[in-house]
Amino acid sequence: MIREVGQGFVALSKAAEKIRTMRASVEEGCRRLVDTAGLSADAARVRLRLTGTLIAAPLIAVSATSVVMAQAFGPGVLAVAGFAVFGLCWLGGLFVAAYGHEKAISACALAFGALLVAGLIALGGGVASPLVLLGSALIFEPWWVWRSRKALMNGTIAAFASVALSYVLPFESGVGASVAFWLPVLLYGGLVAARIEGRASTDQAPSALDEIASHLDAVVLRLNSNGEVADATGRTSDLMRLPPEILLQQGLFDRVHVADRVAYMCALSDLRNGARNRRLNLRLRLPDDSAPAGTYEWFSVEIMDVQSDAKGLFAILRPSHELEALHARLAESEQRAEQAELSKSSFLASVSHELRTPLNAIIGFSDMLTHELYGRFADPRQKEHVGLINEAGHHLLSVVNAILDVSKIELGAYALNREEFPLEGAIKTSLAMVAVEAARKNISIDSRLEEQVAIQADRRAVCQMLINLLSNAVKFTPEGGSVTIGAEREASHIRLWVRDTGIGIAAEDVSRLGQPFVQVGGDYSRKAEGTGLGLALVKGLAQLHGGSIEINSRVGDGTTVTVLLPNDVLESATPTPSAEVQVLKSRLDHGAFRKTA
Repeated sequence: MIREVGQGFVALSKAAEKIRTMRASVEEGCRRLVDTAGLSADAARVRLRLTGTLIAAPLIAVSATSVVMAQAFGPGVLAVAGFAVFGLCWLGGLFVAAYGHEKAISACALAFGALLVAGLIALGGGVASPLVLLGSALIFEPWWVWRSRKALMNGTIAAFASVALSYVLPFESGVGASVAFWLPVLLYGGLVAARIEGRASTDQAPSALDEIASHLDAVVLRLNSNGEVADATGRTSDLMRLPPEILLQQGLFDRVHVADRVAYMCALSDLRNGARNRRLNLRLRLPDDSAPAGTYEWFSVEIMDVQSDAKGLFAILRPSHELEALHARLAESEQRAEQAELSKSSFLASVSHELRTPLNAIIGFSDMLTHELYGRFADPRQKEHVGLINEAGHHLLSVVNAILDVSKIELGAYALNREEFPLEGAIKTSLAMVAVEAARKNISIDSRLEEQVAIQADRRAVCQMLINLLSNAVKFTPEGGSVTIGAEREASHIRLWVRDTGIGIAAEDVSRLGQPFVQVGGDYSRKAEGTGLGLALVKGLAQLHGGSIEINSRVGDGTTVTVLLPNDVLESATPTPSAEVQVLKSRLDHGAFRKTA
């Protein structure tokens, strides 16, 4: 007997360190396994402890059943019982790790444990057996998981119930009292001692990181080379409202904002490749009583490789309230800018509508006077002046119409009337509009349309794009130059292009073209009339059709502007009435604005 006891204690002493290692391994595995996203700190700790308990419990249960059932039932029954215990406990642990439902799983586990302990007591010789001490597990484990008086009371009731149940179970012990019965009891005691020791060392003994952090108003973390947190200071509770264990392993990365994770991983990669330190700003999800899912707060993060005996990296996290306030002011400024841009577009549209009525009257009456419907002019200069009034009115009306169209495009209220029509007619109409000005400057215009190309688009919008492109080409081409317009069908697009032999555009100015009221160029372009709305209107109309524009130019060699329009607009869209209104989302992302009147 004494020899057996001595051998047992020798085995237990050798297993003590293994128990500590097993505890650390189970805790690390649980942190990797358990999903704590969106949980408060207390709820995350409960889920971690319950998962760890369910994973480790079969080790004690199977060791107890093996010494009790091996002689009574044989190896076959013992194997089935062992697989059943492992399967049920680990299935429950995986379910808790993935989905939660801690209270329900905890209650089921307590009931299963009470039934198992009752069976072990009955098979092990009754209450006189050392196995009755395993009933203490029914008291300790609920308290360990929940850390509440209610859990302690429920565990005590389950322990007494298991003892009482052992008297009524129809099991007959075929095994006499044995010193082997003490082995599972002592094994469980060692596991409990290891957990309590680990908790005490965590709560009471400050780590090296805590000593460093005591001199800093920051959270200090020790990271592995892959970015997983190996150790964290207690300052996380003050500065992040999180217990240190929540950040271990992938806990920190899981709380980094998705948009900031690339920067975080790039910083770690740089450090692995030899960099000494990296600084960056990250948004971390922290618990907040007003938001169940938590809120994101800015932190200034410095990650460094101290090149010391300690393996891994160190990270210093400081709350960045100034950066958070700066982002708030920036968001407010962007919102004000968007509102101002929207107000500007609305104002221009309203003013343009108001200007068109008097302009139409000026143009109409000047036309009547020019044709001398109410009598001849007494002085030829009067007719010349009326003609100038009419010409200026037409020019001002074209500017007003361009402003109105650009404003409607920006507001997303430009009406598209889609139809299929041949491009040849649109090109002829556009050429007729610029023919007089081209003839005045002795500019030759060539049309290159190799085949009958049909397009499915808004006829008025296409003509407007071509007229604006041709007008710009004629305007900025010196006398005696040439302008070429062409169209061709490609695999998925219709390509419209206008090429001139004009003054050209510098490469650094090309990117500015297409913005309203922007003109670039030298002295010649400044002498030409214009508002800078032509290309902006072409670009907006092309984008409204789902297309784009390309500008190729070089100073002194002319300019080529290409418009790409999809040739399957109607095929990919739902058939709609001819008077439909296309809703275009504005470039400021205000949402959809529909024209209602």
